[in-house]
Amino acid sequence: MTGNLEQGWYPDPAGVPHRLRWWDGSAWTGRTKDEADPEDGPEPEADDPFPAAARIPAAETAAAPLLAPVAPVLFEAVEPDRVRRRVVTGIAAVALAAVSVTGGYLWGAHGKSSGTTAEPVAVPPASAPPAPRPGAPAAESPAPAASGSPDAPLVPVTAGLVARWRLDEKSGSTAQDAAGRRPATVAGSVSWSADRGGSAVFAGNGSLATDGPVLDTAKSFTVTAWAKLADTGGQGMVVGQDGTQVSGFYLHFNQNAKTWAFARTSNDAANPTAWSTVTAQAPPKTGVWTHLTGTFDAATSRMVLYVDGVLQGELTHAAPWSAQGPFTIGRATSNVDRFRGSIADVEVFDRVLTAAEVRQLATPPKS
Repeated sequence: MTGNLEQGWYPDPAGVPHRLRWWDGSAWTGRTKDEADPEDGPEPEADDPFPAAARIPAAETAAAPLLAPVAPVLFEAVEPDRVRRRVVTGIAAVALAAVSVTGGYLWGAHGKSSGTTAEPVAVPPASAPPAPRPGAPAAESPAPAASGSPDAPLVPVTAGLVARWRLDEKSGSTAQDAAGRRPATVAGSVSWSADRGGSAVFAGNGSLATDGPVLDTAKSFTVTAWAKLADTGGQGMVVGQDGTQVSGFYLHFNQNAKTWAFARTSNDAANPTAWSTVTAQAPPKTGVWTHLTGTFDAATSRMVLYVDGVLQGELTHAAPWSAQGPFTIGRATSNVDRFRGSIADVEVFDRVLTAAEVRQLATPPKS
């Protein structure tokens, strides 16, 4: 359209309906107006708010077309250069229109023109996810949906499951391992309850233990359990695994910190050189079912504690050692730190669960 046209008002090459743009004889300028406005009169030079740098030469807009090829236009078979210029300018007009309505940038002012042109505004693709909130803890990241239906049951977390004691026995002195490997035997006084679909009740003088180790505590692992603390009068071990002098790990109520904790020692000694302890951010609620998870990543030496699926803290434990004794529920090594309250659904994995998997395990079953 722009070949050797004289300067004047022409339909906007950006494709905006009912808008005219000024052609100065060699380039499109930034000056626009509505079709309904008077068309007479040349473009004023003195008060033109758009310097030459803001104008749009037709040659510079002749990039590769963004849309499908335009239907061919027949020109007189004279002045080949003039014909080529018309074709290039026509393609440029289509490209400008495509940019204005598709993506990447919005060109020009919105709505009715006021004779000024807005700076290009970047528009993100519609499918781009929102940026994560700075400082959000890992536990706030959304867990992947198990299916397209929000009410569909979650897929069980079973990869790497080593043992699981539901503790839903109604009688007897043995808690069966759902994985079929390591039953746990009652020592002292433990009773059974239907609370939370089945749980073991400890009065501070009983425990459960396997006949040998379940985990290699020098390698990566995850331990989880539901616990309902009766009181805060003493140390209360939920789960651990015996060493010779101390447990290989402690997922417990820590009376010194007055909250839940996940702890390990630097060595298997009556007085370890050092303790690595990750504590919860708030004191526990007695008489309330709480989901506890401790993870250890041998590759990074990272210990992590979750309470009710929420990340509480982490630290580095650079000296893991392998506890070779039984896996215990309700006590630590040497029958100390006996738990008072109820424990249910203990699970052990030989890998580090993700934050999403921990949240899934911490979700109470629908009644």
